[in-house]
Amino acid sequence: MDATPHLAVSGVSLTDIRKTYGTRTVLAGINMELAQGELLCLLGPSGCGKTTLLRILAGFETASSGQVLINGKDVTNLPPNKRRMGMVFQAYSLFPNMTALQNVRFGPRVRGAGNAASQTAEAERLLAMVGLAAHVQKFPHQLSGGQQQRVALARALAVKPDILLLDEPLSALDAKVRTQLRSEIRRIQRETGITTVFVTHDQEEALSISDRVAVMSEGHVLQIAAPAAIYQEPANAFVARFIGAGGVLQGRTEGQGVRAGSVLLDATAAGALPLGTDVELFLRPEHVTLHETETASPGALRAKVDEQTFFGSLTRIKLGLHDVPQGEIWADIPSDRAGRFTPGAPVWASWLPESPRVLAR
Repeated sequence: MDATPHLAVSGVSLTDIRKTYGTRTVLAGINMELAQGELLCLLGPSGCGKTTLLRILAGFETASSGQVLINGKDVTNLPPNKRRMGMVFQAYSLFPNMTALQNVRFGPRVRGAGNAASQTAEAERLLAMVGLAAHVQKFPHQLSGGQQQRVALARALAVKPDILLLDEPLSALDAKVRTQLRSEIRRIQRETGITTVFVTHDQEEALSISDRVAVMSEGHVLQIAAPAAIYQEPANAFVARFIGAGGVLQGRTEGQGVRAGSVLLDATAAGALPLGTDVELFLRPEHVTLHETETASPGALRAKVDEQTFFGSLTRIKLGLHDVPQGEIWADIPSDRAGRFTPGAPVWASWLPESPRVLAR
């Protein structure tokens, strides 16, 4: 867990949330707080419990134990329609026989909030906010997937919720639309100042959109922190492996380094662990420097180029290591240099001593 100070005013407070189905534990005591106006991403692989936690927050599932507070009010036993939440689903869930305008106006109309004119004006304002001012009279089948999801977002905001919940809202869209729409969601969330919980299994999506990320695995929250901290300072091996690309080398601490096979690897962080601790050393590709000839850099590794993956301005090079058993690392280099590192070519890899993250196995 991170060292975020206690939030005096919480948009959301979850205390010891547990969920079991028979003998199967889905959530194993979740404790979490969100500040008002914060966007938190629940990130993890399929089956980790993130959607179940979101549904408990929404009131669609009942926790086996624990407490849910919204803006200081206990809503643990309240039904969904009493929780002042807006929810956006992966599958849009629009009414097919209603126009975009009618879909967005539906919530305020059912609640009797204002008169017909004010409801329509608010629906038009929200559709303009999500970039659909020219499409208010279109039915869902006349809209693209991205446009339908924008209508769903406007409809969720139309009920003036205290909390906005988004359950993998972009996973059914193509890559370009996803990138555009996540930027729009972030812009709208900041403009409205609404506390938001966003569920995703996409690491890039979580890191790019959130104030904080909660990484989940097997019903546990392993780390909650700002995106940069999650990436640069993973709390354990699972988080390090799950967030972004990275090489893993296994060994034992030896002074200010890690002994892996016959090589002593530079890793300042190893000095904080007892001598002889079994560890995993994690290296991000951007921290690895490649040399075409043998280098005098301490701890440099002999390697060969196994494969290249082109990412536009960068090319990621996977390295096979000569002297470290069961180890692999990658290096990101400018693509205009990639031609010098063809598959099979011998290279030497080095890094700054402070770059690796060293975690006990």
